[in-house]
Formats: sequence, structure tokens, C-alpha cells
Amino acid sequence: MKSCPDCTTALRPIQIIGRYGNVNYSEGLEYTAGDKPKFGAWKGHMKNRAGTVHGFLCDTCQRVLFYAVPGDGAGS
Repeated sequence: MKSCPDCTTALRPIQIIGRYGNVNYSEGLEYTAGDKPKFGAWKGHMKNRAGTVHGFLCDTCQRVLFYAVPGDGAGS
């Protein structure tokens, strides 16, 4: 489990809502590694996706931290 760099309290995962299309939501925001995003013509999925960004909250100092997770973004 990740801990707060300020007070070492265990961080609580929070959901970051990224809106894709009209009604579809996904946990975590996608990112590219410096390239301008390239989207597919039919579904709008990012073709050059490098991974996802996940958020965590420290309940003690209320700090929010974001971590990039390369690839499929399965780890958090």
C-alpha cells in the first residue's frame, strides 16, 4: 500500500472519473508519453495510450496524489 510522503499515513485509493464519449465512464485517466493523443475513428479509443493515472487520498492531511500506471493500468 502506498503511504503519504508527508505524514506516512496509508493512502486510500480514490476514483478519478474520465469521461469518454457520451455516457461511458472509466476508472483512471489515460495518458500518452509526450505524444499528441491519437484516437480511433470509430470508437474513439486512444491508439497511442501509454497507461492510466490513478488517484489516492491521505485522510490525515487531505493530500491527493496521482500515480501513472504504464500499460494496461491494472496495478494500483
